[in-house]
Amino acid sequence: MSIKARIIAALSVVVIFMAIQLGQAFSYQSGTQDLVIAAINKNYAGGTLLSEISVTGQQIRRLEKEFFIYIEDPARRAKYDKEWEEAYRKLDKQLDAIQGPKRSLFEAAELEQFAQWRSAQIAYGTAMRAIIADAHRLVGASGSGAQADGAARSPVLAANDAIKEGKDRFALLTRGATKMEQEKAADAATAATKIEERFAAAQLVTAVLSLLGIAIVLVLALVLPRSIQRPITALVSYADKMSKGDLNNPIGSHGTREFETLEAALERLRVAQAALLDRLRKKSPQPSQ
Repeated sequence: MSIKARIIAALSVVVIFMAIQLGQAFSYQSGTQDLVIAAINKNYAGGTLLSEISVTGQQIRRLEKEFFIYIEDPARRAKYDKEWEEAYRKLDKQLDAIQGPKRSLFEAAELEQFAQWRSAQIAYGTAMRAIIADAHRLVGASGSGAQADGAARSPVLAANDAIKEGKDRFALLTRGATKMEQEKAADAATAATKIEERFAAAQLVTAVLSLLGIAIVLVLALVLPRSIQRPITALVSYADKMSKGDLNNPIGSHGTREFETLEAALERLRVAQAALLDRLRKKSPQPSQ
């Protein structure tokens, strides 16, 4: 193998190793990015919207109870009617958001549940608005719930009976939102754990690959110079012997093609010098006996 080929092979090993590191880093980055998107968008952001819906739904139920408690007080009844209507419209907007601009945060099965929540909200709202509109009849023209014979039912009980079916359906929304929010929180915690595990694994793999890279560089730093230094040292030794007249030992082969070419040239020089000396010895006069 030539020196050029050895250098190219060594550099190829380094390039391949760097490509492996780059591929490993890209793989972990891509996988972790998907987990982060799932954790932030589909869990934290979605969970926040669900939490807002759950809170608004509970607020609506609280205002409903306050309205019933003060159903015989026209001023307070009007106050809680207004607050209930505002909360109901707020819930409308929240449901519009998760079924519209924010629908990408949720799965298909969850979107189906939102449609059921919307139906429950409409049924409940229709019943509650009917009670609000009919509040005057429930409490009587005088504002008192009692009839002359004392047999009349309480307006609060009458209102509760009228809203019972609607609020039972509305519970599908409030309980469903709370449950889904808890599931999102659990999924977010799971995703966060997976992210931590992937980062730990990435750090471990990076550390191992880095140590392996250092080992490869050290091996190349030791082997490559020696593969060049050893033939040079041998050739210098042979040249030194030739300069001192030692032409009897042939020059051996030492590795790369370039050094083999140089060794062959020195060997031819040795043979030529040995032959020249031999001829000179034969031509020179022999000393007399």
